[in-house]
Amino acid sequence: MGSVMSDTECPKCKFPYAWCDYYYKSGEQYIFCDRCGFSHSVELIRDPKYGNQIKLQAEQLIKEGKIEEALKITGNTGWTRSVPLGDGKSKDVPIAEWTDEEKIKTIQDTRFNRFCKKDKDGNFVWDVKRNGGFGSYHQLSERGGGVGGHFITKWGAKKTIKEMKKFLKRHKKFKGVMTATKKINGKWYMIDLKTDKRYEIPMDIDYDLWMKYKSGRFE
Repeated sequence: MGSVMSDTECPKCKFPYAWCDYYYKSGEQYIFCDRCGFSHSVELIRDPKYGNQIKLQAEQLIKEGKIEEALKITGNTGWTRSVPLGDGKSKDVPIAEWTDEEKIKTIQDTRFNRFCKKDKDGNFVWDVKRNGGFGSYHQLSERGGGVGGHFITKWGAKKTIKEMKKFLKRHKKFKGVMTATKKINGKWYMIDLKTDKRYEIPMDIDYDLWMKYKSGRFE
């Protein structure tokens, strides 16, 4: 399933460098803001029970020799495969021209647990979630890999920052970077949890500088 990743304006704090992942084939979308920690997701609701019903219908249609109908109800009518013609050339052959064995194999390989829920009118049912907005945190190792997340509540922000500082005290030789974002007097700051130094994150911050802040490089 293809997707496009890009920067977008945060729906909550209006920061221009929120991260967006849009799945153009399904219409699903995920947005996350590393500054305020706001997250927004729009997902199709999966319905394995409905998928299993489709699977049983497809199996029955195959038994009856109605392979084209089985392809249709399982959503497999758009497949093509590339066939070499020689001299580096090839052509795309639509599934309608495949052998029955190849068509049946494609139907059997269908991921029926990924079928999506529909309402009584046949429209897809969506799950829309929005939360966060109380800051985010980042933990980066010396080698560059790391983890991050966001604070859903103010209480959660205080607790997580406290636990991260405890970790730094217990592991004084930790050479990675631990940062958190926090809103103070109406302004957003990136805080180095090792030194407690604060670095303001202005709305019009340069993109390259923002990328450095996210990785803990403040100088």
